[in-house]
Amino acid sequence: SCSGILLLQSVLNSEIFVGRCRILKSQSLPGTLPSQLFKLPYLKELDLTRNYLSGEIPREWGSTKLLKISLFGNRLTGSIPEEIGNITTLRELVLENNHLSGRLPSALGNLSNLERFFLSSNNFTGKLPKSLGMLKSLIVLGIR
Repeated sequence: SCSGILLLQSVLNSEIFVGRCRILKSQSLPGTLPSQLFKLPYLKELDLTRNYLSGEIPREWGSTKLLKISLFGNRLTGSIPEEIGNITTLRELVLENNHLSGRLPSALGNLSNLERFFLSSNNFTGKLPKSLGMLKSLIVLGIR
């Protein structure tokens, strides 16, 4: 059985990951995002949709090989770290419905495999970086 972030933290501490735990979505989980996901080299999808997670997106996530990150509907603050642009394996990035702010980093243009990118309902400022034009695989961009 999985108990949300506690399970994720214990998995990170043991550096062992067996299978996927799918019940992290919509579990009313409090807390902050764990910075040490890079210790889970076989983790491909992280879906923490509709929880009560706060704080910032950890820069350390930039060294993961994730295919999907969904943080929709949390209470995240701060800006998107430049390092997220290092996750060239990423196909889907869902950051909608949070309290993220600041300018979008130009490094997001490095996400060459990104197909779906959702940013709506945040507090971003400035123009979209020109580097987003380099996202040749992009099918859906949600920026309302």
